[in-house]
Amino acid sequence: MLLDNNLLALPGVVGILEEMIDLGLRVAFTQGLDIRLVTPEIAELLAGVDYRANDFKHKRLFFAFDDIGLEERVRAGIDLLLGAGLDPDTLSFYVLVGYDSDFGSDVARCEILRGYGIKPYVMRYRKAPDLNALARWANASRGLWRMPFSEYTRTERVKVGEGQGCLFSIDV
Repeated sequence: MLLDNNLLALPGVVGILEEMIDLGLRVAFTQGLDIRLVTPEIAELLAGVDYRANDFKHKRLFFAFDDIGLEERVRAGIDLLLGAGLDPDTLSFYVLVGYDSDFGSDVARCEILRGYGIKPYVMRYRKAPDLNALARWANASRGLWRMPFSEYTRTERVKVGEGQGCLFSIDV
């Protein structure tokens, strides 16, 4: 279990990843990796690491997508990872919502990830009905995130309309 919270920022990260591969280590990256630091070389090396979720039972790499302004860089990193052969089902992104963002951009970040087949994991900075609904959709073990959020709100009888200070509010 690797406890470094910014492994990809280390000057010797290439050597570290190569060593993980050479030693055949099963590695759980306990923190989200910085998608902005993924290069073609890093993507190829990550594809060669036997990365695992914290329970070591299944493959999982975590990243973060906390600002819609980083969309281009997040997409570029995802493209590199997928191009290196990583399965989108093994990738997950922490998505901080309700902090320095509006609800529309919170949903948009989750939908961007969903478009790649990558699971978002919503972390609420504050509790609010709209953010609670978004977290239920994204974090549910039933795979609800595979449907568009707008479809989920219809399916689960969640009404979405204009709200105060955000693009939507939800009445349950």
